[in-house]
Amino acid sequence: MNLANLPLWVLLLVGGLIVVSAVMIGMKIGRTKGYARGRRVERRVQKRKQRRAAARAESEVEATDIHDSQLGAELPSADLNELDVDAVMPVVRDHLDEILLRLEEEGTYSETETRKELIWKNSVLDAYVGKHVLHRLEEERRGKALIAGQLNIADAGECTILFMDLRGFTAVTQQLGPSITPLLINYYLKSVTRVIHAFGGTVDKFIGDCVMATWGLPHEHPTGPLSAVQCGRAMVEAVETVNSFLFDEIQKAGLRVTEEGAVTKKSKKKIGDDQADYERKLKGVAQKLLHPSIGIATGLVAGLSMGGPERRSYSVIGKAVNRAARLEAATRKENCDLLIDNETYEIIKQEGAAADMKRADLRDLKGLGYRQAWQWSRSTVGSLHDPDAPISVDPL
Repeated sequence: MNLANLPLWVLLLVGGLIVVSAVMIGMKIGRTKGYARGRRVERRVQKRKQRRAAARAESEVEATDIHDSQLGAELPSADLNELDVDAVMPVVRDHLDEILLRLEEEGTYSETETRKELIWKNSVLDAYVGKHVLHRLEEERRGKALIAGQLNIADAGECTILFMDLRGFTAVTQQLGPSITPLLINYYLKSVTRVIHAFGGTVDKFIGDCVMATWGLPHEHPTGPLSAVQCGRAMVEAVETVNSFLFDEIQKAGLRVTEEGAVTKKSKKKIGDDQADYERKLKGVAQKLLHPSIGIATGLVAGLSMGGPERRSYSVIGKAVNRAARLEAATRKENCDLLIDNETYEIIKQEGAAADMKRADLRDLKGLGYRQAWQWSRSTVGSLHDPDAPISVDPL
């Protein structure tokens, strides 16, 4: 039979029948494979359920004697807050196993990768939120909101607030350029953060080179004012380390520090000066490139979650917060390293840690009017320490 003699419509009809038959056969094979895969997953889930049911049955048999001996005891409360989690967890685990098995079968779930993801998320939360704030959020979450936008912390209590800023930071970084500035700011913030944590404080926020820390909220601190003052003094020493680091980075970048304290591309020593003595002199000048300004105040404040569902943060607000910020700014006019308010002074005085404080009468404290404050400055340059080395937390 010659196919060429057949009409065109017959050829098209035969070809169409062949294509439809092939598609139907392929669909049947696919359904068979999918059914087999689903059956395998169901069998694995069923086996796990059977093993857990057998384990529960054994536990019930072992607990029969105990149950009989306690028939006269009070029945457990039906309060949801006293729900027996161990009793419902097997059911929850059964459903989770079924879900995870199906995801694993499809190749979209890996137990190892999920564990790594959780570890990474926890470390990020600890670094970006802070362990004390994270702990309060976890307390607030228990039995309540599961959405971050619905988590609200609202505390009130006595708190000691510390503000620290670096005098000279803006002027120096304008001369350093973009290569050294990120190294400097991160080294500085790393150093002072370690000091704050060593004295039991919480880093509230970074505002450029300004650091805000608290004692008392979001977690209680029995010796907040004393620890804050100890921390402030240790932060002054930490800035000496930052200046030493800055001097080394300036030299590595091919820049120089002049005798007037400026950073330039070239710096010639005076004729007749010994090079070693000249370098020591410049390093001494470099110790004054960045100077700490610290303000500390104690008072009743509110600690709360602020923002909307898209972006939230925790901080403290109140007159004591404003006072600490004003005291930090006033250190420039008083030419000192640290200023504390009278409330903080009276507390540390009882601890015998205010002997080296000098009275400072502040006439114009930016809207707060006259305030009696107390100042402190480091008279001598102590030994420099590595920010990675352990920090001494001995009492003053």
